[in-house]
Amino acid sequence: MGLYEMYVLAARADTALMRRRVAKIMNRRRKKQYLHNQKKNLDLKTEMKREVPLRPGRIP
Repeated sequence: MGLYEMYVLAARADTALMRRRVAKIMNRRRKKQYLHNQKKNLDLKTEMKREVPLRPGRIP
């Protein structure tokens, strides 16, 4: 195996490792964003349920 082939193999392996590392970080961010949005949605639903009895004459 020549020097160039070794370089290509090393570069590909490095790229694959970086891709996995970046994917791991991005998945972590997505999970945090998802959980944050879930909490926000839950808070909004709770708030809407709380407001309904306060205004019986109006349509929510």
